[in-house]
Amino acid sequence: DVIWDNSAVNYALSRGLWNFATRTSKIEIDNDFAPPFGFKHAFTKPSDWIRTAGLSEDEYFAHPLNDYKDEAGYWFADSDIIYVSYVSNHEDYGGNLSLWTEAFRRYFESYLAFETCERITQNESKKEGLFKISDQRLIQAKSIDSINEAAAFPPRGSWAKARFGDRNSNNRNERRGN
Repeated sequence: DVIWDNSAVNYALSRGLWNFATRTSKIEIDNDFAPPFGFKHAFTKPSDWIRTAGLSEDEYFAHPLNDYKDEAGYWFADSDIIYVSYVSNHEDYGGNLSLWTEAFRRYFESYLAFETCERITQNESKKEGLFKISDQRLIQAKSIDSINEAAAFPPRGSWAKARFGDRNSNNRNERRGN
């Protein structure tokens, strides 16, 4: 119980951009906090936030938000609304063990074994071996998880925009960068 708590789960979730734990939210300006200088607006990070996957100015993430600052529980930007994709420990996302992939489960098991090994066995060499196993399982879990993602295409460059226009439509191919 000392090892198994939210901090162990949060640590494991923070090690990757897990599809089962990724959540997308529309975040509006925090009117209770005004940045003292620089960016015009502050946006409070959600309470279930573990790690940021991406920020955007539109809900399709076709236009990534690159001009922002991440600081002390806030994102600062000049946009009026931001869309954020992030790893969540909410009970419907990363906090739901039934959503965990088999590969992530195996990584988490080896991570817990590593954390408890020395207390149980008083053997440092076994702990070192478990560290290697845990690290290998993390790499495998990330690799398997990334296979389940849709292909990501870079945004259109300035030449393509000049030739074809920079229409902001809901056309699927335009959102994908094709």
